[in-house]
Amino acid sequence: MLLRLNIITHAQGSNKISLNNTDFGIESQTNYKEARTLVNEFQGAGFKSVIWDGRDNFGKKAASAIYIYRLLVEATPAHPEGYVLSRKMMLVE
Repeated sequence: MLLRLNIITHAQGSNKISLNNTDFGIESQTNYKEARTLVNEFQGAGFKSVIWDGRDNFGKKAASAIYIYRLLVEATPAHPEGYVLSRKMMLVE
């Protein structure tokens, strides 16, 4: 599993979070302190990307800060206990 580092600005308007998933499973991607849930559905193996527009679940602009985004993969045949990957993302005004 590969999860990439991201730096975004509000001027850019959005951010792409990319990952290469080698397993099948339920994926849940959130930025921690749960500013927003980005994906919460079954995803097959392969290269994926998710766009975050820098807004929270209520549509408000997120504050300039370092955010942690997290990928949760539930149990799969290759990983019976599932796993979680986390990375940092910097959002600057």
